[in-house]
Amino acid sequence: MRHTAYSSYSVITALAALGVFFTAPVFSQSGAIGAALGEVSINFSFKRQNVIASNQIAVWIEHESGAIIKTLYISRFTGKGGFSDRPDSLLAWTAKAKPSSSAALDAFTGATPKNGALTYVWDCTDDKGNPVPAGTYRYCVEGTLYLKSNALFKGIISLGKNADSSRATAVYSSDDPAHRAMLQQVQAVFTPKR
Repeated sequence: MRHTAYSSYSVITALAALGVFFTAPVFSQSGAIGAALGEVSINFSFKRQNVIASNQIAVWIEHESGAIIKTLYISRFTGKGGFSDRPDSLLAWTAKAKPSSSAALDAFTGATPKNGALTYVWDCTDDKGNPVPAGTYRYCVEGTLYLKSNALFKGIISLGKNADSSRATAVYSSDDPAHRAMLQQVQAVFTPKR
């Protein structure tokens, strides 16, 4: 039995001559086919607190399993090493993200925002820039309200055919209602790619 080797170029050229053309799929860095599904806007109101050890914020996306997919924002103090200088700052995010150096956090570290409505946008990619598949995800907003008093807001967002929007629910580390006005009305909206 005789085998003839053809180059992929000659096969493609021959098929093109016959009028057969292919559309190449788009591959992400991870090898998954496709592009980002759209974007998720995470919105909330922020009221700066005039007390020490407060006003720290983190915004991130988790898989249903609880693993962090992507951090969208952390306050500069925490991002520049505050996670080790003051362990009470952004407890939930620090426990999940396990930051090892402030240099790795520069991409999403920012100044403490001014009072008002805030929006952080997730482009439906992971921390390596790969598109995530359709499915259910958790968005999280954490705030260090004052010293050891923290608020953690979590909500569910579905991407793809069964997309929906949702309002997050809060868990407070302290029963003290002081400083709870810092973060309010946390919600997310998915906008599919057109």
